[in-house]
Amino acid sequence: MTALRVRVGVALLAAATGIGLSGSVAWADDPVRLLPGGGTPATAAPNAISHDSLGPPVPDALGLLDAGHGGLPATLWANTDRHDILSLLASVPVASTSPARAALTRRLLLTSAIPPTVADGKVQPPDAATSSLLSVRVARLLKMGATNDVRALVEALPVGSATEDMRRAVEDSYLIDNDTDHACHLASDANRQTTDPYWLKVLVFCDLLAGKRDKAGLEISLLGETKDDDPVFSWATEQLSGGHSVTLGGFDNPQPLTMAMVRATGRGYPAGTLVDAQPWLLRAVAKAKIGPSVGDREANLAASEAAARNGGIAITELATAFSAFTPAPVKPSEPPKTVADLVAHPSASSDALLWQMANATTDGPQRAEIIARALEAAAHQNWALQADLLYAPLIEKITPAPTLLSFVEPATRALLASGNLPGALVWYQSLQQATDPSKAIQIHDALWPLVRLAGGRLAAGDASPADANSFEGSKRLNPERLTAWQALMANRVAVDGDGDTHEPPARHIKRLQTLLLSLLTALGEPVPLDEWSTLWIDPTGDAGFAPSAARWQAARLAMRDKQTGATVALALMMLAGAEPGEESAMAVSSAVESLQRVGLDSEAHLIAVEAAVAAGL
Repeated sequence: MTALRVRVGVALLAAATGIGLSGSVAWADDPVRLLPGGGTPATAAPNAISHDSLGPPVPDALGLLDAGHGGLPATLWANTDRHDILSLLASVPVASTSPARAALTRRLLLTSAIPPTVADGKVQPPDAATSSLLSVRVARLLKMGATNDVRALVEALPVGSATEDMRRAVEDSYLIDNDTDHACHLASDANRQTTDPYWLKVLVFCDLLAGKRDKAGLEISLLGETKDDDPVFSWATEQLSGGHSVTLGGFDNPQPLTMAMVRATGRGYPAGTLVDAQPWLLRAVAKAKIGPSVGDREANLAASEAAARNGGIAITELATAFSAFTPAPVKPSEPPKTVADLVAHPSASSDALLWQMANATTDGPQRAEIIARALEAAAHQNWALQADLLYAPLIEKITPAPTLLSFVEPATRALLASGNLPGALVWYQSLQQATDPSKAIQIHDALWPLVRLAGGRLAAGDASPADANSFEGSKRLNPERLTAWQALMANRVAVDGDGDTHEPPARHIKRLQTLLLSLLTALGEPVPLDEWSTLWIDPTGDAGFAPSAARWQAARLAMRDKQTGATVALALMMLAGAEPGEESAMAVSSAVESLQRVGLDSEAHLIAVEAAVAAGL
């Protein structure tokens, strides 16, 4: 590992100073730890620059991703002032129910990027009044609940170079994840090197968990001398010491340590703790030790589902929790629960059982039926985008067939929302083999806007299943297809209602039309002027959460100057405060256009598709 750190430092300094490194790249660790301009050379070139000649690595450039391994360009912060970068990183949203936005935020924070330089080309260092870029990135990742990323980033630093706030972030990550073994080992080492009350408080917690109450009592006495006033900590220590204090009233400012201590008491969380909670807090609840009762297991599932919806745990972690769930035994006199039963009684345990059913069967039509019902149920429970990601791997295992015509729409939508355009096109183009052309045309009319927003223009432009032999379209939108889509949407609203929007049907259709045309325009599609005419006469369709003028103007300036990192951060900030589907067409189209203008085409398409799906387009 030491050799890796030295070699990574060489690659970093080469990128930061403009000195090139030759040789192929071999990555030895998982997760990958990268710095801009390359990584660990497999074999050193004859003229390779030595570590000693370049000096120590630059921590601010450290990252786990680069442009070739899931990250953004190494020139992310080119032409951007250090103070502006710090402000942007500290302001980028960490809580989002949008998987696409959360993923882009994570990539922004994890990308290995050349730090800002001064006039002579040297790296611009932090001053006494500012934090390092790496420290701010670690702090934001922790708030996102990205605990594994926090540990991997800090671990990749040269030995002994982590700052105090980075060490505390690692400790907090273990406390959030309920990994008290690592948390207590780290706290024990830290208390030999510092007198910071934080570490002593962690040690108190660890000693109480280990039953060392006398030792914990001495440590609490030492804390008293520091004048550290923490009512939640005091309450939890009394509980863990066997006391019976009054019920905890609430958290004014939850922290990983106090959250871990309250969790360990088994007394439950005060009312309101999880209202508008940040992702790390939801992750901490989901990581609680699962009790023996069915109620305990169901509560843990509900916490895991809430955390996944807000980005606190990964969808793969939710799938693991669903797979591990064991329901209450069915009485001999009761029939086993059917898909219809589970959909009719929505809960986290019902969601888990639907997932288990879909995952267990290898019969394509049966799996398709279960998934379709599960996705419909998830939409009513307001976690449709996460359900799309959850079920996408199972959908990919189903082979399209004429008998699965009714599954084409949910399958295509889910795969598009998960970013799998090729897989979505397989389902979408299967409409050409449909045995019911009339129904296939309706499904096509519903899907072509999403496919086009995803970048599948050649498969979604002008043709329908009734046309010739292909779906290939032109650059120009076909007015007939747009009219057909509008008619289909109007019919669906008339039959099914407008979901949870509670707006007049005509306004709802105009809102969807405004969103579609705005997103297509933002992505560079040549939308004819006359398509806007009915909308500018009555602009009430452009409802929703409007972007901040300051953020919008700043994003335009950053986009103009090719400041990729600033553009990404400001695009995400323009969408902050609104759930997917609740943004105004202006907000989401501005963010999409900004991303595409700085070369982030796939990211722009995915955010556009997600917004459209969430809005019911």
